[in-house]
Amino acid sequence: MKATVSSLVQDGRLKNGQASRSLRKILAQFEGKEVDITVQRHRKPRSKEQNRYYWAVVSVARNAINEAGNTMSAQEVHDYFRGEYLREEIHVGEGNLINRIKSTTELSTFEMTEYVERIRQFCAEMFGVYIPDPSEQIELAV
Repeated sequence: MKATVSSLVQDGRLKNGQASRSLRKILAQFEGKEVDITVQRHRKPRSKEQNRYYWAVVSVARNAINEAGNTMSAQEVHDYFRGEYLREEIHVGEGNLINRIKSTTELSTFEMTEYVERIRQFCAEMFGVYIPDPSEQIELAV
């Protein structure tokens, strides 16, 4: 069993009383057993708005790629960018590595912003295509 409890920490304690109670209930299920406890900074997963913007960016990138004489679907462009920018090496055993490509669903809001920015930069450098930031009030031709 794996459980996640989120709370703000203040003065070395969980500020959210409900989180403290939930954690005690979870720990009670493991009474008499050894457990591993991991504490990490809370990450906000990428937002629905970021995902919608991302797919608009992918569509613009696909149009630019296809205008250059290729025939790639939006999914293929998505997979290409993931392979380029979301690849990570995982150490397995001594001196052994495997490559893994992260899913965009695993990205935090910050990581998603950085990822999309790299794609926007790629499109500008490779095709001379400017893709507006999501805060800019212009319509994308998709």
